[in-house]
Amino acid sequence: MEREARLSKLVNIKKRYHRIVIASTLFIWGASLYFMMDLVYSGALAVISLVPMIWLEWRQTRTYLTFNRDRSYRRLIQLNFLFLSFTFVLLFSLVALLLTGNIHRDALMWVIILGGPPSVLWPFWLDRKLLEIDSEHVTSGMLAKANRAKSKHQLDEIQE
Repeated sequence: MEREARLSKLVNIKKRYHRIVIASTLFIWGASLYFMMDLVYSGALAVISLVPMIWLEWRQTRTYLTFNRDRSYRRLIQLNFLFLSFTFVLLFSLVALLLTGNIHRDALMWVIILGGPPSVLWPFWLDRKLLEIDSEHVTSGMLAKANRAKSKHQLDEIQE
């Protein structure tokens, strides 16, 4: 499958589910503001607001898996989703431990400081490896540019 066809499929996923993700995330954040006085509820709801993003990533992962049948390509795509899911579960667990008083705030900050750089560098390494395996792979940067271009085009149409 050519890069342009892959890119259009991925942009359509973002377009179709992005509104649902934004609406549900805003609803959950609004509920967390309502429960602001109760630290346990507001913290749990803030972490749960990430669930729609995990769902969107799952849909995107399923689409990426249809692009190439190579075992190593599929394994790296699945590993990426596993890494995102692990990060979500770790964040949820740490916030739960913090809210129940089983972990100190400093320990949470150290985990974030030590885990931040690998979380930022992981997508760059993964895209580089996937491009080595499949020259038609759509990187996250390409997808972001395509989404911006599509949004800009839609705004230009509205203004005219």
